[in-house]
Amino acid sequence: MAISAERGGVKSALRVLTILEYFAAARKPATLSQMSRQLELPKSSCLALLDTLLQSGYLCWLGKDGGYYPTRRWLDLAEVITRSDTILALTAPALAAICEATSETAILAKREGRHVLYMAVVEPPQVLRFAAHAGQIKPLHGGASGRALLALLPPEERAALIPQLDRKRFTPATTVKPQEIDQAVQAGIARGWHVAIAEFQADTAAIAAGFRHGGGEYAFVVGAPKQRVVHRVHEIGRILSKHATAMQKLANGGN
Repeated sequence: MAISAERGGVKSALRVLTILEYFAAARKPATLSQMSRQLELPKSSCLALLDTLLQSGYLCWLGKDGGYYPTRRWLDLAEVITRSDTILALTAPALAAICEATSETAILAKREGRHVLYMAVVEPPQVLRFAAHAGQIKPLHGGASGRALLALLPPEERAALIPQLDRKRFTPATTVKPQEIDQAVQAGIARGWHVAIAEFQADTAAIAAGFRHGGGEYAFVVGAPKQRVVHRVHEIGRILSKHATAMQKLANGGN
């Protein structure tokens, strides 16, 4: 598990986050040797990071054979931060309702510059479902969430932004030409919601509807296995549009 160069940023900060992600994936304690090998870090650098987190109360030491494991401090801080996040509190009931109404994964997405950030995810009890988690970064050009967010920009700002996007082709169905991306966005605006089928992954589909809040662009998104929703796109689109419209009215003070 090497630290991805694509993530950019300060290397020491990314290494701390990578350690946390490692434990989230492993779900068990790890020794210095195991973490150094898995994270592809020199033992000295890895030990320095682990010691810093240990001294700060973010890790506990379980002995030579037991290794390290995160403490509850991460959770306590995360809960305080989450409870203080206005947009998460406002949208939580809508996300739960969308998930229940569609029986599919419901996502709150936000535009962060030239990318989409997943803010919150509510998953259904389905064994086969759209995999997503809070904190994921997605492209603006190749999905329903990105189109819903682009649709919230003034036309001239959107027209200037689209050519600047990476516009990577993920599948044969990915829309990559600036004019075609803008046309897809405008079609979604006319429809009231946006859709992308097999554009990011060949076997998935996503539907989204956007709204503005506090100067930011957000979208409610449903992601699902393609074969399960291709005949429900209009139904799900209307559900999302209803909740996005209600959230926009709430953001506007009920008007």
